Amino acid sequence: MHVPSPFVAVALFYVVCASIEGALFAEQTLTRRHERQPPQGQTLTVPTGDYQAYHLQLSAFPSAQLHRIRGVFRDGRSWVPGPASVRQQAGELQLNGNQIQGTLKWAKQAKGAAAIDLQAEIRAEVLADGRIQGTWSCEGVEEQRGQQDHFRKQGELKGWLRSLAELQQNNAVHEQASWTSYMGSQHNMQAFDSERELVDDLRQARLIWRSEDPIPTGQGNGVPFGRSSRVPRAVDHWSIGGGAGPVLLDGRIYVFYTQPVHAAPFRKPHIRLLADLYRQEFLKEEEKQQRKQAESPEDLLGGFGGLDLELEEDTPEKRKQDLEAVIDRIPWHAKEKYAIYADEVLVCIEASSGRTLWKATFPHAGVNWQDHKTGPVNLTPVVDEESVYFTGTTGRVYALDRKSGELRWTAIMPSAGDVATKTPYTGNYHAYDDNFCQSPLLLGNVLLVPDHQFTLYAFDTETGKELWRQEQGVGRVVTPLPYVEGDEAYVVTMLNLKDPKDPRETLGSRFQLLRVRDGKVMWTQEGTYSRAMMLQEDILVILGESVDAIRKIKVEYADLYGFRISAAGAKQLWNSTFREAPFLSMNSVPVIQGQRVFTTDRSGFRILDLESGETLQRVRPKGGSKMSVSVLANGKLMNRIDSAHGANAFLWINDTQGQATLAHGWSDKEGQPTHVWTPPHETTNSYSSKPMMYVIADGRLYLRGAVGLYCYDLRKEP
Repeated sequence: MHVPSPFVAVALFYVVCASIEGALFAEQTLTRRHERQPPQGQTLTVPTGDYQAYHLQLSAFPSAQLHRIRGVFRDGRSWVPGPASVRQQAGELQLNGNQIQGTLKWAKQAKGAAAIDLQAEIRAEVLADGRIQGTWSCEGVEEQRGQQDHFRKQGELKGWLRSLAELQQNNAVHEQASWTSYMGSQHNMQAFDSERELVDDLRQARLIWRSEDPIPTGQGNGVPFGRSSRVPRAVDHWSIGGGAGPVLLDGRIYVFYTQPVHAAPFRKPHIRLLADLYRQEFLKEEEKQQRKQAESPEDLLGGFGGLDLELEEDTPEKRKQDLEAVIDRIPWHAKEKYAIYADEVLVCIEASSGRTLWKATFPHAGVNWQDHKTGPVNLTPVVDEESVYFTGTTGRVYALDRKSGELRWTAIMPSAGDVATKTPYTGNYHAYDDNFCQSPLLLGNVLLVPDHQFTLYAFDTETGKELWRQEQGVGRVVTPLPYVEGDEAYVVTMLNLKDPKDPRETLGSRFQLLRVRDGKVMWTQEGTYSRAMMLQEDILVILGESVDAIRKIKVEYADLYGFRISAAGAKQLWNSTFREAPFLSMNSVPVIQGQRVFTTDRSGFRILDLESGETLQRVRPKGGSKMSVSVLANGKLMNRIDSAHGANAFLWINDTQGQATLAHGWSDKEGQPTHVWTPPHETTNSYSSKPMMYVIADGRLYLRGAVGLYCYDLRKEP
């Protein structure tokens, strides 16, 4: 079903008339709901039944979103996620013996392109070697600029089917392979290297599986549904589930996300706009039904003869009842965008196969944040041998048994409590602006958790007891970095200095060293620093402030600093200024390997000497790399060019120990090499300064896509 988009006047009317009422309604409801109460129970799900992973590619299929279908068969059944929510079913495939068949329905208003409705039939056969071959056929309507084109098409398909035993045998990761926190097991963006050599060209990466659990899309390509002009997209675009990245330990992957609840309360102005759009569609459908019933005079008399046409009085109560009746009829995958609450979910996935081992759901425990650039994004978990720890969207900290998913304890960060009343649906788009990088850090038996403001909390990992809090402990988006000296553990944190007269203005920044056992600030180093820093042993590399994001002042050069730190203080080793290529972003974390520092500017990569800051080499891919994030693996550097806008384009740099060179990649329209690889699935990420991390471990790449987690094998084939 297509919903007409020209409704700006109606949108403005509803927003103006209902914004105050809606904000008060939502704020009062949330305040009552989140009064430091424990989560309302835990739902544990453990799937059972025969498990097989599959991939289908439909040649020349008319819908770009459906020409590749990936998923799993559980006891011979697989459902395909729809265009508006990963929980919406667009169709089902059935595997009976070696035969696959199914039906798919798709209705989507493509961004900047034609709207399309279609129904497709799939018929295929699984060959003895696991390859799939078959055919597809479909019919539908394509609409562009008011013109409708009815079509019938057919074509061929191919693919593969893999059993659980095959996946476990051929894709098992090394028992020591891990990525236990946001920045890796050693907090340095370095992977556990594979014994096998990795590919020289990312086009040789092989898709192994898409997760059984349909994990929602991230913020980067989510629609800002809180904006009135975007309400029509609620019917045909995925709901957002946050931007937490995966972590890996002992062959298990852990991912946190949120999913909107399907029940009221809803954000009133927006749900009224949605109801008005659907009301028109419902009336059209009812008129069609009445015309069908009135095909003969008898039917006409039977339907209307003797009917008392007394009009009902138009009262506020009647209008409210009518509105609620329409809302009840709106499909849940559209109206879930405007639910106030969200379920908070932690899923455990087998790294070799993608199957769900268990899923822990905390109903109504979080807030539903459907916005493009803001929100509780980096809630990446941290995991140790016993537990997996993560932060929810309203400041609650969870500890779950790593193997079973059972809840061990929960705690609350009091300073984060007001976030529940500051969602976009209560008129505040900046509730998380102070800090939206709330991924925990684990040091021994102390769990360090930043809140959404500037407070750093320490909890005992066994009991969940709060050990201390430091109100000026963290900065806006910087994850604390661990530092150990002797038997004492510390963390380096970054803090923005705010103008007391205007909290939206930044006066400068400082980094500081905190002692883990008691939160004591050992020292501070003030200056003009950015959000990007990396620590190797006792040398801290930190990016200078090249762009003032608040004042929008562009600086014509960029600085990179090197400091040697200790428990006693920080001594500057060097300062490198790059006037010919200023950094475009404060968000590209430098990575260190041996005595080399790798960082990015608008024209590409710069490699510096760790001790002196001297530039050793520059690597300049076409288009550069901005807002990027890099991982080092097997002597190669994998760089995701842009952490924003929903794309996942990667660069691959070979020989990081010697003369670094770009690997070949796709070609642009003119046939020139761009050295860029884009994974062949619907991609997603977080947004700019809060990148959704991807994981490389033992030559396998794990990254979130728009409808799940994906695994690619980067190892050269034997």
